Amino acid sequence: MEYLEKWLYGETSAQAHLNAAGLFSIGAFLISELSAVFEREEISTRHFEAFKFRNFVRTLVTVLGIASEVDTFCRLDNREALTRVWVTLGGYSEEADNIYKLRYQAMLT
Repeated sequence: MEYLEKWLYGETSAQAHLNAAGLFSIGAFLISELSAVFEREEISTRHFEAFKFRNFVRTLVTVLGIASEVDTFCRLDNREALTRVWVTLGGYSEEADNIYKLRYQAMLT
């Protein structure tokens, strides 16, 4: 969980508090009204959809990480179901796949 906290909190906090790194990563959304119409449409459609997907996946990764840790600690025997969800999510997100392989694959087998 420390890894997830460092990985997720750092970037999310930077975006929420608009420090230099956070402003750089979401600045296009903040100043999109100043852009030309065609650029504004691209920012509002393609880039914003990717931004929403990335944060949705990160939310799922956090929940799955907590569920995996609790399942292992309490020996709830939900490893097969958790593995199935991890693998499915990993098929859509390289970030989720990497986290699964780094931490949870060995834990759930």
